[in-house]
Amino acid sequence: MIHKVTDFSNVRIYAANNGLIPLRIDSQKDLMPYYPYLITSMSSSKEDGIDAHLSERSYIDIEEEDRLKWRLNQLKKYYRRCKRNHEPFDDKEAIKKICVWNNGEENYETELVKRVKYAGERATYDGLHIPMFDASRKRLFEDMVDAGYNGLRAWTWCFGWRRLVEFDGNNDGKN
Repeated sequence: MIHKVTDFSNVRIYAANNGLIPLRIDSQKDLMPYYPYLITSMSSSKEDGIDAHLSERSYIDIEEEDRLKWRLNQLKKYYRRCKRNHEPFDDKEAIKKICVWNNGEENYETELVKRVKYAGERATYDGLHIPMFDASRKRLFEDMVDAGYNGLRAWTWCFGWRRLVEFDGNNDGKN
């Protein structure tokens, strides 16, 4: 709904940051970085306009974290069972516990297994990312660059400042 808006005079967008903070949005380009943050919107007559509320975190980040947490918790359960039964931690069996659609072909899955195997309960998913969610981030990055955003600014917005190592200064969103 909000993607097709051309007149932003009746659009009110609020960021949820310990209360509602109104954002100044004058064009589709201004709105673009917030696409993954949209959680609710309401539309009414032309006079009333559109109200949209944004989450504090990107939906992409929230979903990715939920999936990583679930996989890590499943691996920790398997780890505890192995310790309790005095059985070895089997990497292939561990992969079966967390892979629903593939055979552990994703690097983040095998990395999670390694982390739990060697760190046990102290294992974390810090620094891991799921390719499916990175594809969504990359698409937003490309759209922002196409709309005229600086490549570095768009990359930092979509992937976070901790992942600047992956940005190659010449990246224009096409590779």
